[in-house]
Amino acid sequence: ERVALMAAHGLGQYHGDVSGVSGALVCRSPSRYRLGTGYYRMLVEQEKSWRPFEVLRATDNQSLDVLPDGLLSANVTETLLSGQTRKRRAVVIEPDVHFLLKQPEARKVVERFVAEEGVWRTSFGSAFQKMLDAHCSLETLRRYPGGRLDTPAVD
Repeated sequence: ERVALMAAHGLGQYHGDVSGVSGALVCRSPSRYRLGTGYYRMLVEQEKSWRPFEVLRATDNQSLDVLPDGLLSANVTETLLSGQTRKRRAVVIEPDVHFLLKQPEARKVVERFVAEEGVWRTSFGSAFQKMLDAHCSLETLRRYPGGRLDTPAVD
């Protein structure tokens, strides 16, 4: 279930005022706008390319007290909705990559999801329903300045 839910890491891109990282992809287009197995596919395809990524202080992350660490990056070819391609930096969280690719049980699940998206869809649906049943809903999230969602603070 944990592996299935981690597909959500592949949606969107980083925003400097929230994460300290500006404009980097989390996954490649057009899958970065569609929940699916693209995140897993990218992790596996880039497995030997991931390198440590240092977030530097920049204009758009000045408001952050602490910049993130523990990130990896790789240059990937992004396919635009128009069909054109371009090179872009993808940034991922190192502990996630370690868990998904280096832990044998998780790796088996990742490889199965890459091979059979239908298996992932079933697993994701079940795990997501369990989250909702446990009262983890969008209503419990708070908004960042500018309207983006954040996870609730833990008391």
